[in-house]
Amino acid sequence: MRNRIVRAALQSVLITLIVALIVGGAAFIVTVADDDSASLSYRSIDYEATATKDGDLKVTQRLDYKLRSRDDEDGNTKPWKQLYWRYALDPSNLIDITDIRVRNADTGQAFTQTEFRNPNQVGDTSWDSDYANRWYIVDVTGGDSNPQPYEPGSNLAPHTQPGKRIIEIGWNIPATDNAKSLKIDVSFTMRGVATKYDDVTTFQWEPIAKENEVPAGKVTGVVRFPEGAGSSGAPDASDPTGPHTWLHTANTNEVTRESDGTMRFTIYDLKVGGYINVIGAFDSARAGDVARTAAGGRLQSLNDEEDAKARYAADRKRDSARVTVMIWAAGVVLAIALGIWGVLGALYTLRAARYKGNIEYWRDKPGISPDSAARLVDVFDAAGSNIHHSGKLDDRSLSATVMSLAVKKAIALYPGPSDLYRDLDMAHADPAAIAQRIGRQTRRVRAAQSTTTVVILPVALTGYGSPQRESLGLSRSESTCLDLLVDISRRVGGPVFDFVQMKHACKDWKTGYQSLERFRTAARNEFTLLGATRSISGYYVLPAVLETMLGVACFIFNLAVAGNAVAALCFGLPPFAIGLFCALAGVEDVPTPAGQEYGGRCLGLRRYMVDFSDFTDRGVPDLALWDWYMVYAAAFGISREAIAQLAKAYPQVRDSEWLDANASDSLWYWTYRPYLWNAGYSGSDRSGGGSTGDFAFGGDSFASGLSDLGTQISAGFADISSTISAAAPSSSSGSSSFGGGFDGGGGGSGGGTSGGR
Repeated sequence: MRNRIVRAALQSVLITLIVALIVGGAAFIVTVADDDSASLSYRSIDYEATATKDGDLKVTQRLDYKLRSRDDEDGNTKPWKQLYWRYALDPSNLIDITDIRVRNADTGQAFTQTEFRNPNQVGDTSWDSDYANRWYIVDVTGGDSNPQPYEPGSNLAPHTQPGKRIIEIGWNIPATDNAKSLKIDVSFTMRGVATKYDDVTTFQWEPIAKENEVPAGKVTGVVRFPEGAGSSGAPDASDPTGPHTWLHTANTNEVTRESDGTMRFTIYDLKVGGYINVIGAFDSARAGDVARTAAGGRLQSLNDEEDAKARYAADRKRDSARVTVMIWAAGVVLAIALGIWGVLGALYTLRAARYKGNIEYWRDKPGISPDSAARLVDVFDAAGSNIHHSGKLDDRSLSATVMSLAVKKAIALYPGPSDLYRDLDMAHADPAAIAQRIGRQTRRVRAAQSTTTVVILPVALTGYGSPQRESLGLSRSESTCLDLLVDISRRVGGPVFDFVQMKHACKDWKTGYQSLERFRTAARNEFTLLGATRSISGYYVLPAVLETMLGVACFIFNLAVAGNAVAALCFGLPPFAIGLFCALAGVEDVPTPAGQEYGGRCLGLRRYMVDFSDFTDRGVPDLALWDWYMVYAAAFGISREAIAQLAKAYPQVRDSEWLDANASDSLWYWTYRPYLWNAGYSGSDRSGGGSTGDFAFGGDSFASGLSDLGTQISAGFADISSTISAAAPSSSSGSSSFGGGFDGGGGGSGGGTSGGR
């Protein structure tokens, strides 16, 4: 039981780590792919904005573009030629934009102003020579298809009534398929952004609006006030003599303020729909001739508005955090409860699957078919066993059943290909004579080691229900196994065939899977009717499934909803691993009282065969039972251990004459007799046989070189079963002007959006 628990723990941890690596790698790939999916993006944007005493804002920005390759409608590469930003002119917060300068920061080349030209209408060569390295400004209030010339400063002309406009400032670059980095410096003056009140002069600048569709990896900004605007160190947020600033953004941000009121901010991973706006206020006594004025004080109401926005944003964030923490807590409690349920259920099934009787050794047949014995021992072994078995259940079941048919004289098994016996009457063959015949020629000895020949005896060919066949006393599984062999013999063309012929005959046997499945179904039904086991998987399967699903749900919630990869690992992986552990540690079937009785016999017989040479009270009856011992050894997957024990306990098996005289009619005869051919050829006598004196080693060494009939048959029929199956048809916090940025909503001067052509 302990071994199964340790194995389940190691497997669950390993599987969890593998799943975590796969999911983590996939998430990383998706994230990278998502980041790279935008054909146009900014590696970074660096702003410097200085408020003037006259209510303007001088802005300088360095745009570090990343341009990915793109295709046109015909699938041809479409180069980048034009990049731009758009701003909203509004008499209430931005009257005009003037003093525009553009230069390539990589080369230092200053761009000159030109008229707008649609790059889609100009070839690459003409574009590079006539339009590249120039900037333009147009009015796009009427839409992209109707750009109109615009003269910077025209809204400032005397006797002009400023109106709302959307202007586009763009710069033409040489035709570029892609670029990892392209730096452009742009500077301009945003005119009339501030409003002068009796106490403070305020502005709200929105460099990037929510409508912007170009993501940025990092955005930095510096906002300065007019010289002499005062210190930001005033303890009273309502003191108008000091500058005040607020940053609105929903993104992760860092904000610092210097003694002269300068604010510096850094914003990370600004995706499409992200926004930035800055609110500033400074002493009106330091302001000059501001174009837009308003009566009364503004600082107190501005503080109140920003406090309310900050509280609202903080409340939303706090509520979201509380919900997240509650979900975390509920997940932990539920994970613990399901984990306890699942672990206790798994441990209960392990205890229920152990043998509780007092049978230590059993020397007789267990009273159930070899197939049922193989299945029942596996039920007990599921809870842990000190005896290692080899082979899968289906292979062990089929090979043991075939050997059982040989013991009951329905079939006979001989070494080598069927060609060795072409001129013999195999229905009445003498094994000793055959052994001596093979041993006389080296060619035959070598051939005998290559495969196994099956002979279906006449009594088995009399048909199902005949008195002769009924006299064999076959169980249901043995009878259907015999039917399978008879079906194969018909395809081969005779009752004598070897495994090589079997495989060749079954290769294109479209309906062969039906015969094989009839055997497996009969074997399962036979075991079910035995009433030796019952299913108690509900004790651990349900909590294991729920626990695993909880882990997956926690992982998805924290990664996709909360956006916290660390929390996804901490809250998702443990319940996932615990659920896997419960599923792997528990056993589905446990023995009934009848199963305990039969199981005691099977386990006792297995122990007896493994320890056979240690017994001193062995006798003829024990040796007589070794035909059946070999059958059940194959069912239990211990054939090699069994033949080693028999060889160690009975040195006579090293004597060919003794074998020919006393064991030629036994199943285990062909386990030991072929070895003596090789021993005979090691000396001068090539007549076959060899004597006891030919062996200078004991039973353990002797057995290590033996031909393991059970393993041979198991491997052979595993190959045949695979061939038959392959041939089957596929249908089958509070705010102040000294705090960090918060989600206070968009709006402000400019409302910048960007794009490219």
